[in-house]
Amino acid sequence: MSKLAQQLIAENKAKHARGEDASYLDLGNCGLRTLPDLSDMEWLETLVVSNRWRNWEQRVWMLSENKGGRNELEDITRDLLPCSLTALYLGGDYYHNWQISNGFF
Repeated sequence: MSKLAQQLIAENKAKHARGEDASYLDLGNCGLRTLPDLSDMEWLETLVVSNRWRNWEQRVWMLSENKGGRNELEDITRDLLPCSLTALYLGGDYYHNWQISNGFF
């Protein structure tokens, strides 16, 4: 896991510990190849792992605010995600589709 992803996860956990809203986590553009274990973060409702994704309601492309390397996930398993998620943005980016070879949900 990249240092940027570690930092963002730690910041989100600290925010939750302070009683602040920590229901959203953007891990796009963190240079991830595998999904980190977020299963203990049961307060998360929205997780962004895509570098870029489509907001169909607003009809616009959304870009991750992070400035690290592009994510290119190859392996994803459900047991790494919290059960509390209501939205998961997981789709590569516009010019480069991820080659996920193992995805179990």
